[in-house]
Amino acid sequence: MAPGQATELLITGDETALPAVRGILASLGPRHRGRVLVEVGDPADAVGLTATHPGRTVELCRRPGRPLLDAVADWTRAHGAAAARLGDRFYAWNATESTRVARLRRMLHDAGVAPERVHAQGYWHDRPRPAAR
Repeated sequence: MAPGQATELLITGDETALPAVRGILASLGPRHRGRVLVEVGDPADAVGLTATHPGRTVELCRRPGRPLLDAVADWTRAHGAAAARLGDRFYAWNATESTRVARLRRMLHDAGVAPERVHAQGYWHDRPRPAAR
């Protein structure tokens, strides 16, 4: 993750991104604040994923239940305009299924966050299964 001058962060992903999310959280300094939203099917996958700073929060989005896209939509409605106003002091890092990444990116851009302030990486692609013969 390369947040540059950013001090406010949004980090989102699913269980495939957990190693990267853990690494990002371990690398952040005390000046970094923000929200981590991670979608998991089993909360045991996220054991040890904690916010180690009072200015950071971690939310597990359980599948089934509250999907990551809903959590990001809620965050964007509540904080997107303020994040956009921060300019280079805000950075979003997203990694999940490739079609979801595009929708996450669009939500942030629609809120006014500049494209260069959003890293969006598809970690995998959900391909429809062929019909049984």
